[in-house]
Amino acid sequence: HEFSWEITYLGDGGGSVLYDVAIINDTLAYAVGEIYKRDSTGQFETDPYNTAIWNGKEWKLARTKVKLNYGTSIIYSYTALKSLFAFSKDDIWFVHNAGGVTRYYNGNWIMLDIPYGEGPGGANKIWGTSPNNLYFVGPNGRITHFDGTTWRRLESGTDMGLTDIYGVSNNEIYAVGLDWGRVRGIVIKYDGSNWNKLVDGIPEYDSELYGITKSIWKDERGSLYTAGNFLYQCRFKKWLFVKSLNGNCFGCNPDYIYRGFLHSIRGSKSNDIFIFGEINTVRHFNGVSWEEVGLPYYPLKHDMFWYSCAVKGNLAIGVGKHDGKAIVIRIWR
Repeated sequence: HEFSWEITYLGDGGGSVLYDVAIINDTLAYAVGEIYKRDSTGQFETDPYNTAIWNGKEWKLARTKVKLNYGTSIIYSYTALKSLFAFSKDDIWFVHNAGGVTRYYNGNWIMLDIPYGEGPGGANKIWGTSPNNLYFVGPNGRITHFDGTTWRRLESGTDMGLTDIYGVSNNEIYAVGLDWGRVRGIVIKYDGSNWNKLVDGIPEYDSELYGITKSIWKDERGSLYTAGNFLYQCRFKKWLFVKSLNGNCFGCNPDYIYRGFLHSIRGSKSNDIFIFGEINTVRHFNGVSWEEVGLPYYPLKHDMFWYSCAVKGNLAIGVGKHDGKAIVIRIWR
């Protein structure tokens, strides 16, 4: 748990927020969302900054344009970006919250031409093995595959909103979804041909986990984790509720390692896992215990929300919002 950390606020308010983040290396990372700045008259600018770039020294704001196909009209927009996925510093994919896709490729920004109704929609997350094999997950069980030429809708087997996707190989991809009304979550797995619901070891809920599931990740030992209302670990096809091993939660239930809703889980290996969520939940697992990183739980930060995180090597980055501004935390060894 020996980390250094730094929180940066971006924007002047106005509901600024960051939704997703990707780490390229120690000195390059991208985050996306909507960040509002005031102009010289004190009014908020019409077009938000939708990209924040870490250059090794500071976060720089930028506007990334996307092309939106509404059937009868084409619109070029700088509005909010929802998700991104990076293969390298020269190949990064961005999704607009209305479904447009922009690719940064070898120094050029390419706004993809997507036939009306065939794109990924407002994809919440992206995963792929190459630019010719990308998967996008979004609302109403929507999964879209891009093979480098054609966009194709895949049958997910659920109408729950899909919020995260994580792959081990092209024959082992996991997605997670939720239903706010029924307070249920679901995990589905792609085997290279079809998406199927996973048996979760909780028979009374069939293939749905109790509580809402928002994020999914798998470690090198084969354990699958889901995060949302609760944190679950699946080993040998049995789902287990993950409890705190050090029992120190500053006044909350000592069995819990968090008390806010969890939006994201990522790690580098089984003894290096991060969970990010609401009420300033930023916790790290080192194989033995969980510990808060950055600002402490107490005093409470009820309006500090962390929506996504990325982990690469000795660096973790989380993004979200606080006090009307976008926030980003870098955590490094």
